[in-house]
Amino acid sequence: MTQASAETDAANIKLVAIENQSFDLVHQGNLPAATQLLYNQEYENQKHFYNEGMRKYITTLQNQIEGSHGNNRQMILAGVIFVSFLGSLIFFSVIAILQMQNRLLEHKRMQRKLEVTDQQLNASNQQLRAIEQQLRASNQQLQAREQQLLSLNHNMNERVKELNG
Repeated sequence: MTQASAETDAANIKLVAIENQSFDLVHQGNLPAATQLLYNQEYENQKHFYNEGMRKYITTLQNQIEGSHGNNRQMILAGVIFVSFLGSLIFFSVIAILQMQNRLLEHKRMQRKLEVTDQQLNASNQQLRAIEQQLRASNQQLQAREQQLLSLNHNMNERVKELNG
């Protein structure tokens, strides 16, 4: 039983180390590397060793349960429950990693949308500046023509006065 327990513990330590490394990569924004860690052969091997150790451990526990009495059965059952708890912990850790990965992907998708919107706003601002410059130029031309018309009107009024005068 100690050999199965040692194998399971060693595999569990390696699995937790890989998962922690994957979490670190997720926090660094390196989702492909984090995903690769969780789907590579080493991780699969460690899961196999863990499962095999657990199977041996459970088989050993079952054999002891069958051969023992009273309190020993309760202790073995507690061991099975504890091992099940550890398995559940690993399962939920993987689910948490996948959820973080999905959140990160959604964040990146939203960030890309914001970048596109920002580019569109910048383009619209440039168009508005160009229109504003055109309007200023047109306004200056209108003011110049207004001055010409005022001057022409003044000259015509002066001639009318001279003719009437």
